[in-house]
Amino acid sequence: MQREAPRLRVVLCGLPTLTLNLKRARTYAERMFRHLVIANLERGDAWDALGIPLAGSGRSFALDLIGDIVEQTDGYPYFLQFFGGFLCSRVATPGIERADLRLLEATLLHELDLAFFEDRYAIAGPAGQRVLAEMARRGGRVSALELRRALPETQNVDQVVARLLERGLIFRPGRGRYDFALPLFRAYLRRQANLTELTRGR
Repeated sequence: MQREAPRLRVVLCGLPTLTLNLKRARTYAERMFRHLVIANLERGDAWDALGIPLAGSGRSFALDLIGDIVEQTDGYPYFLQFFGGFLCSRVATPGIERADLRLLEATLLHELDLAFFEDRYAIAGPAGQRVLAEMARRGGRVSALELRRALPETQNVDQVVARLLERGLIFRPGRGRYDFALPLFRAYLRRQANLTELTRGR
């Protein structure tokens, strides 16, 4: 393509691990791109993403419901789509209310976990899952030293963290610190921990 000099623009988007994956694909590949951090939608844009597509369809989301969805999804586009699509497919009435979300929330989150999180969680392996659970308990961003101190029974924590990095489950936002690469992953891990506790209590 460089030899033929076509008028071509390549746009890539992804999670925080995208730059690392570019480097793996080709040395210095990241230099070919200008990096823009888009992050999640701002609150007003997230509201529009839920409300505008339904305009003229004869269906609508109640305003308090939109507020709840925006809060729960943190404005992440995929989850906005998932919540909106799920409710539209499961609620027959033209106006979808906050009560509908409350009624269907457990099923919605279960399907979201199956569709987005569970496969990714499974590839972490037992040691990786312990590290992820500890990160979730601490709120996300932690240092390798904090993880080693909190998980003395887990051998080779640094190697476990390296595997999680390689699998795209966490990323390094700063020197020696790690955070979740997947949006809302902490909430999923906390649901997993609560489920485990319930199972043990039976």
